[in-house]
Amino acid sequence: MAQPREREREQIRFRIGPAMVAALVILLAILFLPPSCFAIHTIVLNPAAVIQLDAPSGGARTLLALPDLGFIAGHDVLGAKILFTVPTQNRLTTFEVRPVATPWTSGAVTWDSPWSLPGGDFADNIFAKCTLFPSGHADGAVVIDATVLFQAYADGILQERGLLLRPLPNEGSGFGESISAALTSPDAIRIEITHEMSE
Repeated sequence: MAQPREREREQIRFRIGPAMVAALVILLAILFLPPSCFAIHTIVLNPAAVIQLDAPSGGARTLLALPDLGFIAGHDVLGAKILFTVPTQNRLTTFEVRPVATPWTSGAVTWDSPWSLPGGDFADNIFAKCTLFPSGHADGAVVIDATVLFQAYADGILQERGLLLRPLPNEGSGFGESISAALTSPDAIRIEITHEMSE
């Protein structure tokens, strides 16, 4: 009677064997392959990095000088947001962010210089935007999804020349001195970048 039971146990061990080998392979892969993880960077722009370009006609645009973005080079950008708060607007305002195409320095930049076009040279094919709806009771919180822009920086498609923030469609009436003052105040603009990385 003992021999059949022994053969049965051997058959069970034979069946379990391949499954155990597969489990061992998966375990080794988990232990020795680099795990995928995420990093979140928050960049708070100081007033020196936020430069107002005042148009002769009364409108304004804002230049944002970015820090070194080498930490996202070659990585997948899972999300990037530009956040700021502006005074209450009585009209619908769209804020558009475009990458600057011409090199510039903070001490020598105006509405007309060093640009080939007044108000700043920027890329036409990559941009981000957000629409702020009228509100009569509180300041307007603006959150711009800029993932496509920072992925282009990570991929080396864009050079790090900063960003140009402009309102649409009527810059003269929708982006006045009160908004300019809000953007150039300390800690007014924050950029949050979430990217994938390997340890």
